[in-house]
Amino acid sequence: MLDVVLSNRFKKDLKLAAKRGLDLDALNAIVDKQPDLVLAGINHGSNTGNSVIYSGTMGAVIEGCLQGIPSIGFSVCTHNPSAADFDACMPHVTEITRRVIERGLPDGVCLNVNFPKGGVVKGFRRARACRGRWTEEYAHYTSPEGKPFYILTGKYENHEPEATDTDLYWNAQGYGSVVPVTPDLDYSGTLDIMNE
Repeated sequence: MLDVVLSNRFKKDLKLAAKRGLDLDALNAIVDKQPDLVLAGINHGSNTGNSVIYSGTMGAVIEGCLQGIPSIGFSVCTHNPSAADFDACMPHVTEITRRVIERGLPDGVCLNVNFPKGGVVKGFRRARACRGRWTEEYAHYTSPEGKPFYILTGKYENHEPEATDTDLYWNAQGYGSVVPVTPDLDYSGTLDIMNE
């Protein structure tokens, strides 16, 4: 579930809008009044590497980006509530958000921000998404409303553990990672199988 909230903290003419629902649904519920900014998260669980494919948080961010709205997703690299200090993350959320409001983002680019677990953030590094894959394991849970749901609980296999420019690397060093993401999933290279 996501609360989509647009705050007037930075601009006096920015109106407040909030919706509660699944990430993408909550965003789509307010698009009749185009927001100035989309923030999703902070959620438990990393959105590093290719996790953006599975992420409801990043789904909302990418939807905002597709609509031309500056959009940022925030995640903490742990599902353990005692290791996810959201209060310690908030000054960084505020600073990154302030910079995006003041400087904007390139057209077609949104941000995927991941905080290291533990609550202490040494700073931030621009990174690229780590290459790897999830072992496809799911855990069955029951919501407080008694409805079943599943969470991807497999382990992430890092295919480039020696790389020092990835989100996983910087998070492991105690830094937050900022990965510029584009929703364009097209491959622009040649594809021999299509040649006659």
